[in-house]
Amino acid sequence: MRSLDTPISKTLLRENDNFCLIFPKSIGDEPRFLLYFFRVMRRSQLRQTYDSELSAIASDDSVSFNYLGTDGLGSGDNLLEVKDERPWRVLHFSFGIRPSYMRLYIRQPPSVEREAWSESLEDITTLDIGDKRDFVDGKQSPYEEPTLYAKMVIFYKLKAQVGIYNNGPMKMRPSLNMLGAGYDTLPITNDSLINKMIKGDIPCRPLTLGGLQSFSTSIPDEWKENKKVVDAETLNRLLRGGRV
Repeated sequence: MRSLDTPISKTLLRENDNFCLIFPKSIGDEPRFLLYFFRVMRRSQLRQTYDSELSAIASDDSVSFNYLGTDGLGSGDNLLEVKDERPWRVLHFSFGIRPSYMRLYIRQPPSVEREAWSESLEDITTLDIGDKRDFVDGKQSPYEEPTLYAKMVIFYKLKAQVGIYNNGPMKMRPSLNMLGAGYDTLPITNDSLINKMIKGDIPCRPLTLGGLQSFSTSIPDEWKENKKVVDAETLNRLLRGGRV
C-alpha cells in the first residue's frame, strides 16, 4: 500500500492497465462490495490550475462548498463531473494547495462530506468549513506536487464539491493545482478474466473511492450489468494480489 504523501503522478494508470472500482454494498457482520472492472484504452493528461481565478480569503474565513468550474469556484463548466456522452470515462487526480496553511474540504457526492469518522447514519454531523477535521492542507498536498491525501476519482454521475478555509494570519488568495489523468475505458465482464484478476494471476489495480458510502453513491445505469458482488475475504484477496 502507498503512503498518503505519495505524489499522485507516481500512481496514475497507463494505457492497457486493468483496474477495478470498489464500492460498499452492505455493512455489518457480512459486508459485501460491488466491483467494476475496466481496462484503460486511452489516457489523457488532466491539469487545471486556479490562481487569479480564486478570490482572496480573509484570515479565519472561508468560501462555501461549490463545484470547480473552468472559470473558478462555482463559475463556468463543472470540471468535477463526467459528461453524459462519456459514461465509460474515469477521472483520477489530486489537488495541490497553496499557501500551505490553506485547508481544502471535499464533498463527494456534493451532499456528503468525505470523512473518516465511524458515525451511524443518524448521528452524522454536518461538516462546516473551518472544522478541525476532514480537511487537507498544503503541507499534506503541496501545490507543486499533489499527493494522495487529496486524491479523487470521478466517474459518470458522481460529482464533487470543494470548500476552502484560510487558517493563516492574513488575507490571502488560495491557489489550487488539479493534476492527474482521464481514462477512456473498456468494461471487463468476462468472469474468467475477473477471477484471474482477483487471484492475482492477471495484474489489476484496485481504485478505492475515499468517502463514498453505499447510501450515497449512484452507479451509472450503463455499468449495472457489469458488477461483481464479493465478500470481504474475496476483496482482501484482490487487494493483496493487485499491482499497486
